[in-house]
Amino acid sequence: MSKNEGTKHDPNRGYSIDTGKKKRRNLLTGLGVLILVVAVAVVVINATKGDDASAKNFGDNLKIGYNSAFASEQRLLEFVNEEIAPDYGLTIEPVSIADPQQIDRSVSEGILAGTIYEHKHWMNFQKQSGGFEVEAVLPIYKWAFAVYSDKHDSLEDLPDGATIAVPDDPSNQSQALWQLEKAGLIKLDPDVDPWTVQLADVTENPHNYNLKPLGLAVMPRALQNLDAAMSYVDFFDSADVPADKEIASPIAPDEFDAQLVIGTKYADDPSIDKLKELWADPRIQEYIEKEGKPAIFPVTAG
Repeated sequence: MSKNEGTKHDPNRGYSIDTGKKKRRNLLTGLGVLILVVAVAVVVINATKGDDASAKNFGDNLKIGYNSAFASEQRLLEFVNEEIAPDYGLTIEPVSIADPQQIDRSVSEGILAGTIYEHKHWMNFQKQSGGFEVEAVLPIYKWAFAVYSDKHDSLEDLPDGATIAVPDDPSNQSQALWQLEKAGLIKLDPDVDPWTVQLADVTENPHNYNLKPLGLAVMPRALQNLDAAMSYVDFFDSADVPADKEIASPIAPDEFDAQLVIGTKYADDPSIDKLKELWADPRIQEYIEKEGKPAIFPVTAG
C-alpha cells in the first residue's frame, strides 16, 4: 500500500483506480464545512431576531429621559409614575441625563422609550446635528421662558444699550427674539418665518440693545455681568437664582410646547401606544395647572 492509501495503481494501464475512500473523505469534509456555515448563520439570525424583538418590545417598564437641569420634569415624571401609570399597566422610570444630545441619541436607539424635555424646533435641531431618528407625537406642557435681571425691575427699566443675553442655539434664539418683539422692544423681518428668525433678522432695535448669544445653562452664572438674560425658569431655579430676579415670564407659544418625543422606528411598538395614551390622560394637565408653576404651564395656557 502506498502513502496514497485511498488509490490503487495498475502499472500496466497507467491510470489510478479510486477505491472510494478519498471521495468519502472529501464528502465528509465538505459536509463539515456546510454544517459549520449553517450553524454560524443560525446564530447570527437568532441574534438579529433577538435584537429586533428587544428593540420593538419595551415591555411595561418604560424609561423616560429628562434634562438633569429641569427639576419640574422630574417632579412631573414622578407624579405620572405614582398616580397615572398604574392605570395603564405601566411603570415610568425617570432617567436624568445632563447632555441633551445623549437624551435624543438614547431615544433614537431605543435605550429610552421617550423623553418630554424638548419642543419640536429643538428636536429638529438635534436631529440635524446628530442624525437622530426621533419624532414628536404629543404636546405635554408649555415652558416659562423668563427674563431675569440682577439690575433692573422690569423690561421697561432696561436702559438704551442694555446687554441682553439670548440663547445661542438657533431654535431657542428664535423663541427669545419672538418674545422681545412681542414685548415691543425690537422688530423682526416679516418675510422670515418667526419660528426660525435669528439675530441677523432683527430689522429694528430702537434701544440699541446688545443682544448677546449665550448658552442656556450659562446665563444664571453670567447674570451679574448682564442687564438681563432670557432662558427657561428651570435653569435659574436649578442655579438658585432668587425668584424676585425674574422681571418677565411670558408663556411660550404653542410652537414651543414641550413634546413627548419617541424613536421613529419604535412608533408601532404596543408599549409606545400605551405610553401615548398615558400622556394624553387629562389628569396630567390638571397636575401641571396646580403644581407646575413657575416653570411649566398646561398646554391650554395662553
